[in-house]
Parts: sequence; C-alpha cells; structure tokens
Amino acid sequence: MEGDYFVDAHTHFVSFGLHLERPDLSKTKSLKEAISLLKKEVGKRGIIIGEDWDESRWEEKRFPAKEELDREFPDVPVIMRRICGHVAVANTRALELIPPGWKYVREDGVLLEDVVLNLNRIFPPSFDEIKRAILRAQEVALHLNVGEIHDVLIPEYYRAYLELEKEGKLKIKVLGFVLDEFRDFEEPEGKFVKFGGWKIFLDGSIGARTAALEKFSYTDGGKGMLLHEDEELEELFKLARERGKVLMIHAIGDRAIEQVLRVGKGRVCGDRIEHFELARDEQIERAIEEGFILSMQPNFIGNWSHGGGLYEKNLGRDYRINNRIGLIYRKGGKILFGSDMMPFSPPYGIDSVVRAPFPEQRLSYREAYKIYTSSSFFSKNNQPS
Repeated sequence: MEGDYFVDAHTHFVSFGLHLERPDLSKTKSLKEAISLLKKEVGKRGIIIGEDWDESRWEEKRFPAKEELDREFPDVPVIMRRICGHVAVANTRALELIPPGWKYVREDGVLLEDVVLNLNRIFPPSFDEIKRAILRAQEVALHLNVGEIHDVLIPEYYRAYLELEKEGKLKIKVLGFVLDEFRDFEEPEGKFVKFGGWKIFLDGSIGARTAALEKFSYTDGGKGMLLHEDEELEELFKLARERGKVLMIHAIGDRAIEQVLRVGKGRVCGDRIEHFELARDEQIERAIEEGFILSMQPNFIGNWSHGGGLYEKNLGRDYRINNRIGLIYRKGGKILFGSDMMPFSPPYGIDSVVRAPFPEQRLSYREAYKIYTSSSFFSKNNQPS
C-alpha cells in the first residue's frame, strides 16, 4: 500500500472543531428529537446553532419550520443547519440578529447558501476559540490517521494555523483555500501550512435542491441556482494564474459543471472541481481532457446514493449517475478524496465507494486506499514533530 497517512482533500476543519462544541443533530431520528436536544442548550450560550440534521433520516421527512422553532424557543435565538451546510432554518429571534445585506435570508426562516456558509462570520468566535477548535478537530484527525487536510477558510483561520505551527502545536499539514471574496489575500507560509488558492461556490447542494441542473431536474421540477456569472469566474482564473495559485471550484450539478468547463477551457493549471456529483458523460471526458483535478467525496455515496435515499428522492430516476468515481478513475481522471466532514472519516469513505450500489461508482479497496493516501501536496518524509 502507498502512503502512511490519509489525505483529506476537502474539509471545513475549523467549522468542524467549532461545531464539536455545538449540539450534534446528525444522529437524531426525528425533528421532535432534534428539538428536544436543542432545548438542553437553553441558558448555556447566547445563540444555539444545531448542526448536521438530515430530514431524509427523520420520521417527518421534512425541513423544520420557523413557526415550530418560534413556538419551542420564543426567547432564544436558534438556527438549525442542515448536514450539507447549504441550508438552515432560523427562528424569529435569530433572524433579528442577522445584519442587513446577507443574501438568501427568507421571511419563512429558511437560510440558503451565502448566509449559511458564513454563520461563523455572522456570529464570530474569538481568535482563541478558533485555535481551540483547530486543536479539537486535530485530535479527531490524528485518531483517524489523517496527516494532511485541505481546508476551506477565511484569513483569520489561516493565521490561527500559522500561530499554532509556531507554537509547536500543529501536528498535521494544512493546504488552505480562502473564499473568493478575499482576492487580495497575502500571508506568509509555514513549513506545514501552505496557501493553495481560492475557493468559489458556483452552486449549492442536492439536499437543498440548489445545485444547478441543466439536463436533469429535481422531482419538484426545480433546476437549482447558479451563484456567479461567467465574468466572476474568469477574473478568478486570471488572478490564480497571476499569483501562481489554483482554484477550488464547487460545482455539483451539470449546469455548474458546464460553467466551469466553458470558462476554464484552455486556462486550467492544477485547478480543481469540487464534488463533480452530477456530471454527464461528455463532461467527464472534457474535464479529464482539460486537466482538471476532480476532488470528490466517496462518503456521499454511502450517505445518500442507495435506493430510497436522498439522491433518488430529489432526482428521481436520474439519481443513478451520481458520483461516478469508478468510471472517472478508469478513464484516467485525476481524483482527490475528501470527506467534506460528512462524516470526517476516510475509512467510511473507502467503504462507501467499495460497496457503492452502481458499477460506475465502484472502486476496489486497493484503488480507494491509494487515492486517499497518495494525494499529498507535501513531502511525506517531512512530518510535523
């Protein structure tokens, strides 16, 4: 076997550490149980943010409603963030605390995309809390033998990593990608903390029905949403080439993938498409031909790809083409494996792709292990002490 540790190429490591301190709703079997768990937090913190609920695993099979949260928490701000990280539901007290200007804040309490992805900026932790969150998450990483992560972050998170390295407390390697709004980002690099480039979200998620579709449709007839114009992506490609960095491009639906392939044609230099979940046959061919690195999450297969799961519920008969990792691998595509913290567990990801329900998704154990351990962007002989 190659490698001596796992490389998780798509994490939200600081957010993971922060939400280890928050109510975990991932194992709840009903909305009623989730609300009961949140009630135990009343009085412990100013705002209650519950993490990682998945309505497809609830008895009710639906999202929470603002009215329910208002009734159960009339005096406490509460936000419930879905496992995909692209949608949340807030009660009235929490909505009152969100500053004007954030997009996709609906009157019915549903929060989408921009505002959900930035909850830790709207309700910011202190610098010391950020450092503690990294160390808390690092404990889990070391237990799982994850020695390198690629993290989506803001400049303050990057500085916290650097400070922990200087203090001799960082035991893993970190390749950081800052959000695209920080286009003037310039920070020194450490021995084990490197700046990879910029992250841009072109669409949402299948669970939130906001991933942008073209040839496919959601079972309710929706097509999702594109979050950026071509010109914005073109500017980022230009910036990345000028600075010698790469782009980490979130594109799940085939319409978002088409935007990447169209704008990126002839510009690719180590750039990555994150997720690449609903790619058509010809899009797979073009992505490989252009030289994109395809950063995929095998655990998504285990979570949602089996019959009756979230993909089938939201996509209908088209759900079988999701996450075709095996097909891409056999065509010679360059694949990275990451968890997206859903869950943070390379063994679960490997098991998911080995036991995948469809042949085009499936890899052998050896193939999956190789991808998860041989994709380091650092020298494996150069370890944090």
